[in-house]
Amino acid sequence: MSARQLYILVLFLLFGNNAMANGFSWQQEIDSLLAVYNEKAATEEPAESAEMLSLLYAISDLSLRLQRDDVDKYLQQYDTLARQVNNQEALAKSSLLFTRRYLQLSDYPAMMQKARLARTQFTALQRPSGMVRATVRMGQAAEFLNQADTAFSYYFEALDFADTQCNAPYPPDCGVALCMANMYMANLFYEHNMLEEARTFLNQARAVIEDLYAKYPNNNDVAYEYATLLANMATISVQPDHIEQRIDYYNQALALFRQVGYLRSIVVVLHNISALHFSSGDNQQARSYTLEAIEIARKGQDPLLLLQSEIMLARLLKDEGRYTAAHDILQKAEKKALHGNRTRALSRIYAIQAQVDSLNGKYLEALKHKNQFFRYQNQLLNKERGALIRTLSDQVSREKNRKEQALAEKDSAVAESNRIFRIAGTIILILIIISLGVISYLNNRSLKRQRELALQQSRVDKLEHEKLNMELEQKNMKINHKNKELATMASRLIDRSEFLQHLRDYLNAEQLSGDVSVISELNRQLTQQERLTQDLEEFQLYIDEVNQDFFYNLTQTHADLTDNEKRLCALIRMGLSVKEIATINGVTENAIRTGKHRLRRKLDMHDQGNLQEYLAHF
Repeated sequence: MSARQLYILVLFLLFGNNAMANGFSWQQEIDSLLAVYNEKAATEEPAESAEMLSLLYAISDLSLRLQRDDVDKYLQQYDTLARQVNNQEALAKSSLLFTRRYLQLSDYPAMMQKARLARTQFTALQRPSGMVRATVRMGQAAEFLNQADTAFSYYFEALDFADTQCNAPYPPDCGVALCMANMYMANLFYEHNMLEEARTFLNQARAVIEDLYAKYPNNNDVAYEYATLLANMATISVQPDHIEQRIDYYNQALALFRQVGYLRSIVVVLHNISALHFSSGDNQQARSYTLEAIEIARKGQDPLLLLQSEIMLARLLKDEGRYTAAHDILQKAEKKALHGNRTRALSRIYAIQAQVDSLNGKYLEALKHKNQFFRYQNQLLNKERGALIRTLSDQVSREKNRKEQALAEKDSAVAESNRIFRIAGTIILILIIISLGVISYLNNRSLKRQRELALQQSRVDKLEHEKLNMELEQKNMKINHKNKELATMASRLIDRSEFLQHLRDYLNAEQLSGDVSVISELNRQLTQQERLTQDLEEFQLYIDEVNQDFFYNLTQTHADLTDNEKRLCALIRMGLSVKEIATINGVTENAIRTGKHRLRRKLDMHDQGNLQEYLAHF
């Protein structure tokens, strides 16, 4: 590209952005792009493919927005050039552009096919935003093919793509794609009267796009998507009778659409605001917005939007009683609609014209226009019915072909299965005979082995049983021996304790002063007292050793017993009296009685039952 051409292109882009911001038409932008493109195409030197691709993409995009008659030519040129230079990203964008074109042509099967191709291409390129947009187009195609469940599935896939491939904070391309997926999901739920779900997805879209717009306020794609969200919120998030709030959302959307210069969206929003003012009885405001819509549609050279705006104005004039002005506008609108073969617009024009004629007292004219209204209304119904029939016919045809193909494949599979079955049957029969012989041999061998193992196991069990009995007898003998030793120790301790008591009595009876022999005797007895203390400690250790199992079982039931209380339980279990237990422990009988009373409370026996018999069970 020459320096002069590059300067022209940059100048155009700057002018185009400023022009759109001031409300000028897309037509001016595409005319400037076409001028640059034609100049480049006319030069003898070969043009740079990347520059030409960029130009053709922008021209194709705007042609789609304006629904120009030559849109197919530029789409094809862009696709051809992308194939020639083998630019994979351009090919993916081309597929996505074709989905929009097929949407305009109502060729939804072709739209679905191109959308699937676009998703595959963007997936190979690892372009998350393209993957999301392509999947959304698949959902749109499914919607128009009356496949609501499939549409839901594709929209959910688009959201999954966006969640997994796009990470917050989102760049503009991913954020816009994620917002778009959420909005389409919200609209689908809204169409199925699932308002809560619709509002949930709309709020998710709002959270993403508001954050994006705060970061990128000058990005046209972000601003356009935010404006689209606000327009959707006016419809979905606000109750129908909250007209002021709906108008407020539409006004916010309108401001953003003015910012990016999308004239078609500006006119559509003006229509919606005008309709809301009209429904609330504010005809003056409604007429003001409608006149503005007419002016912008005229600047944008969009005949369909201009025609729709003029029809709205005629309806407003009719309701204000200005029948002549309404009649004049309707006549001009009728000529435009007839010239453009706008069936739906003609239907609305004749409906309003019939009302105007009737209010003017022109009943014959009103009847004529009413008949024309019915004629075009029938055409619309027939057209919609025909489109539906064609869609259903295509679906039936595809389903029929699918079933025929499936049936043919099934017949082929059945024939092959029969042949294989005959061969397999012979082989299986031989294998069964061999298997029966092998199984019979193995069963006999297994039974013999089991009998031998059972006999060996019986012998082992018998030996183990005898061994356990011997161990149990030895343990019982050991326990009995220890119990005898424990009884002997207890008896010895009791005897010594009684002896000490006797000694105390003796000491109390004698006069110790100056008596050396008595003092000597006292020292000897004190020495024996020390031995008695050692014997008592040994006795307590011996009680702990002999009664390990008893203590363990007792603790499982009464975990809060102290060591002294457990030893008291062992002595009671041995059948010792209160006096004997007091003598062994060197305490008073009252102390032992108090200990037994506390022990009964801990054992939940209180004063009932025999304590020795209760403890004997552990």
